[in-house]
Amino acid sequence: MRKSQKLFFAAALSLLSACETTPTGRHQLQFLPDRDVAQMGNAAYADIKKKSPTAKDDAVSRYAQCVVRAVTAVVPKPVGGESWN
Repeated sequence: MRKSQKLFFAAALSLLSACETTPTGRHQLQFLPDRDVAQMGNAAYADIKKKSPTAKDDAVSRYAQCVVRAVTAVVPKPVGGESWN
């Protein structure tokens, strides 16, 4: 077997080993563990909260909370049993 064929099979095997099935039944590649992705998301959210002002308009806040409740009611729980902010 040539070197290029070995390299191809090694790459294909690596990609296949990274495959997983999502809660919705789709197949995808997982390059990072869910916990790492959750930690990166939490860090990004904390950064956004620091840099962005909180809405002062009650109507805007009520609308945002309405959207948040509707979305969080249908998405899976966060990794690690945390709650959505």
